[in-house]
Amino acid sequence: MAELKYLPAGIRLHIKELVYKVTNSLNERYYISFKNIADGLKAEKILKEKEIEFKSIPVPDDIFEECGVSILVDEYENIRDILKSNSIEIEVFEYKENRAVKIYSNFS
Repeated sequence: MAELKYLPAGIRLHIKELVYKVTNSLNERYYISFKNIADGLKAEKILKEKEIEFKSIPVPDDIFEECGVSILVDEYENIRDILKSNSIEIEVFEYKENRAVKIYSNFS
């Protein structure tokens, strides 16, 4: 179970996900997940500073059933390189036929 200090971030992510679903704006092709919530929140901050477009949501259950942060993007190569240079490990999933398929991971 996620630490209590991450509860506000989790609530924020679930609200954002709900808004995206209601507005039918979850069209991004790739889902990037992180080893832990702290890395996910750090990645959000880095990508915002670099003005890279992404959407944050909780990790979908078919990727990881525990609490976590994922970001949705249209391309992942540039983001992968930015996060790698900041020592953030990621896994990248693409949904094919309504199923998450892992296409990249640098988890150690």
